[in-house]
Amino acid sequence: MSIPAPAVAIDWASVERFANVGAPEEEIVAGLGISDEQMKDPMTAERLRGLVERGSARKNLLLREAIDKVGKGEGRGGGNTLALEARNRLGWDKQAENQEPPPDLTSAHACLRLTLERLAKVKSAEVGREVTAAEILFADVLPKDGEKVH
Repeated sequence: MSIPAPAVAIDWASVERFANVGAPEEEIVAGLGISDEQMKDPMTAERLRGLVERGSARKNLLLREAIDKVGKGEGRGGGNTLALEARNRLGWDKQAENQEPPPDLTSAHACLRLTLERLAKVKSAEVGREVTAAEILFADVLPKDGEKVH
């Protein structure tokens, strides 16, 4: 019977440091040697994903701020470098929709909310009374007479 090697503790400071410069989760896991066993722990996986999401969002915000400062003539740095990073990180100048990454949960939620509000507005005009987004959802989710629930 072999004795498994002791688990190496995750260096959370390094996880946060690399997340804050926009490193994706896969690179952080591979680069810091985070094991599959560690990633199977729900608390560990949730903490890692949270740090990566916040770090990526911070990186995007700082990039937007730097672009704004350079645009106003206040910041130092090369406009070409910022433009290249904006194309890569923020999706500026995308040529085709199929090149865009899938939306994150926050933007998907906002898009869904906007779509539901538009549908409710159209439905309100059709029926002559205010229809809410919730009514639109319930109309499609709740079973009609004689239908089975999946």
